[in-house]
Amino acid sequence: MKKWFVFLLMLILVACNVYKELPTPPSEQDWKTKVIPASPQIGQGDPKLGYDYIINGDYIGSGIPYDLLAKRLSKSEDTILQRSGLNANTPYILTAFEAANGIKVLNGNCFTCHAGELNGEVQVGLGNSFSDFQNNLKPLAKGMRFGMKLKYGKKSPEWAAFQDFDRYFSASAPHVKTNNPGVNAAAHLAEACVAYRDPITLTYTGEPILDLPDYVIGSDVPPLWNVK
Repeated sequence: MKKWFVFLLMLILVACNVYKELPTPPSEQDWKTKVIPASPQIGQGDPKLGYDYIINGDYIGSGIPYDLLAKRLSKSEDTILQRSGLNANTPYILTAFEAANGIKVLNGNCFTCHAGELNGEVQVGLGNSFSDFQNNLKPLAKGMRFGMKLKYGKKSPEWAAFQDFDRYFSASAPHVKTNNPGVNAAAHLAEACVAYRDPITLTYTGEPILDLPDYVIGSDVPPLWNVK
């Protein structure tokens, strides 16, 4: 008898919620909007130079010393982007470049996330649906820092070229862990980096200046040809 009573009560509660009158939607006057005027477009960009910069450029600015992986990389070949020079033997998801102090370093590039495999072939620009951010990257960040201290020391030019990457990777590592594979935590990564960057000087703050939410919303990576 009690089970039937509970069941009946649940039905009544559901019915009440279903037929409850919905609130009146706000009018258009309630929304505050601002029209942003169109900015003048350059219209004279060179796509070849732009592509070369994406696959070889120094836009990351900092990274681990190239010499650390030079022997291992010498046994491989970049058959996807078909690059030359330092990147002739660098996997397509990484780029070797010269840091501001002249040290050759290695770091990820756009194709870490914006290149995906389809029918056994890597499609440059396609979102990587095989990425897996389920593991906490903080131990990796600590391991890299420890290894750099042992090999080069904190007063070396190699450490100076590595420091910015170390700071932001360590700060963001705990905030990019997702609950399932195949999605990307880029939005939260951006939030974590912003939280540790002074908005005026753009320098590393050491302590977060924003409260970072605990949740991580994983998203599908859009193909680059849809965000042109």
